Amino acid sequence: MKLDSIKNVTIYSVFSGNSNDPRGGYAAILQYKGHEKEISGGYRSTTQHRLDLFACIIGLKALKYPCKVEIYSDWSYLITNMNNKRIHKVAAKDWKTSKGRLANYDLWKELLAQDEIHTIHFNLYPSEFNVIRQRCRALAQNMLQETLPGDTIFEQSYYNNRLKLLAEEAKNANNLHEADDNYE
Repeated sequence: MKLDSIKNVTIYSVFSGNSNDPRGGYAAILQYKGHEKEISGGYRSTTQHRLDLFACIIGLKALKYPCKVEIYSDWSYLITNMNNKRIHKVAAKDWKTSKGRLANYDLWKELLAQDEIHTIHFNLYPSEFNVIRQRCRALAQNMLQETLPGDTIFEQSYYNNRLKLLAEEAKNANNLHEADDNYE
């Protein structure tokens, strides 16, 4: 594809959720030459960071051809790590960091796959984008009224970790009872 035929697209991405509620919605508004496309979704059980990543990914996956893309997001971690290519270094290390495997690496992997297709630059929302950010957030919030599917990877990980914690608690409780038996 010729360089001058690459389309310049802007994607506004946002999530809507509450840290006390596992449900959340995400949305993206795509703009190209005065045209707009709105996309939204959500999950009954997920995290805010996963929702932020989903919003970017769905916006990028909606593009039919390689494009030059400006993405606006609220999440500075996403913006910094994509723009300075730090996330590429973590990917090269099989998604391992000094603290273990990177959280949400399944979605980071999808985002990097889109980064191979498109030329992407990430931006923090400036204050003059409040109107479009509010529209995007309203789309994401509307998803909370829907019956939402599960975020399978998150739920499997969450429940596996929860089962490990419960097993550990049971083992510790057993050890306490054994210790009590030794003192009777």
